[in-house]
Amino acid sequence: MKYIKYILFASVLITACNSKNEHSEMVQKQEPNKNIIEFTDEQFKVTGIELGNIEQKKLKSVVKASGYLAVPPQNKANVSTFIGAVIKQIFVLEGDYVKKGQTLAILEHPDFIKLQQEYLATKSNLSFLEKEYQRQKELFEQNATAGKIFQKIEADYNTEKGKLSSLESQLRLI
Repeated sequence: MKYIKYILFASVLITACNSKNEHSEMVQKQEPNKNIIEFTDEQFKVTGIELGNIEQKKLKSVVKASGYLAVPPQNKANVSTFIGAVIKQIFVLEGDYVKKGQTLAILEHPDFIKLQQEYLATKSNLSFLEKEYQRQKELFEQNATAGKIFQKIEADYNTEKGKLSSLESQLRLI
């Protein structure tokens, strides 16, 4: 009976030793993890990497890194003008969130002033032409004036309306 116990003990021991060898062979056959970077002592010294204790710090003043930030196309917008100008003042920084209609910058150019001046002159002239058109229309309907004069005033009035509309569109684009 003693011999059976020794034989069983020896067979268990032999089986256990064989399974450890198989396990160690499997561990050696696995590929190394590609996400782990290992440094040698020499690399630590050359690059100046130092290890320390964990402590709380404000990262803004400690971490210095360079890189490139890519914004997804759906979160990116390009802003440009339809007329050349000089930027006088900027109200937002790159990366700031902006809303539709928000003033981003103030632009300056002499052409802006000329366009505004022309718009105001045209608007004033249109007011005069509208009243003159109404007078000539009443006179024409009562056959008190020639049709040629009415047609001339009507053409001038319609031309000025078109010019005012064009200037309004240009100012809106700017």
